[in-house]
Order: sequence, then structure tokens, then C-alpha cells
Amino acid sequence: DLGHSAGDYVLEQISGDIKSSNRVVDILVRYGGDEFFIILPQTEQGGAFTVAERLRALVQESQLIKSHPERRVTLSIGVAAFPAGHVGKASELLQRADAALYRAKQNGKNQVQAYG
Repeated sequence: DLGHSAGDYVLEQISGDIKSSNRVVDILVRYGGDEFFIILPQTEQGGAFTVAERLRALVQESQLIKSHPERRVTLSIGVAAFPAGHVGKASELLQRADAALYRAKQNGKNQVQAYG
């Protein structure tokens, strides 16, 4: 184990990658220890999936831990969106994204899964 400082560094780098690759209107929130969510306003599920896959690939190819180049950081991502015109609760959307994330982890990690 590389320790908390290495983990914090990796999370800072990933959050920087997210911020620099997204639109001004997108909102990045740290949800838990190593969990983030990104709110992509006016984005359908297919578009959100594309953004998530691009980010997953970027992180996979990055050498974030310089002192241990053999160690690769990967992301498991769950994507969820409400259909156009649907008004739902944020908690419902978060539950859907969490279910998709769980499926990504169960299917071997380092992948994007969409809800539904």
C-alpha cells in the first residue's frame, strides 16, 4: 500500500483531469473517500457515457504514481440520466448511478456502465 498521501495525490490529479476536460456548467462533487459524481446538465445518457469513457481511458493511460510506474490507476464509473422532460429527485438519480457503478465493479472494474 502506498499510503494516504499517495491516494490523496491521485485523487487531486484525477479531479484536475475532470475539471479541465469538462464544460464550465458541469459540476464536480466529491461524494465519499474515493467517490466523485459529475453533474452534466442538459446531457443525455449517451453523451454522459461518452464523457465517462473518455475520462476512464485518460486515467488508465496516465502514469499518476511516478514512484511506481508499474502501478496503474483505474476508474469504475456508473452513469445515469433522466429522460428528457422527466423531473425526478436527485436521490433517485444518485441511486441509479450507484447501481450502475456497482455493476461496473462486479464486472471486473475499470469500465463504464450505464443504468438501465
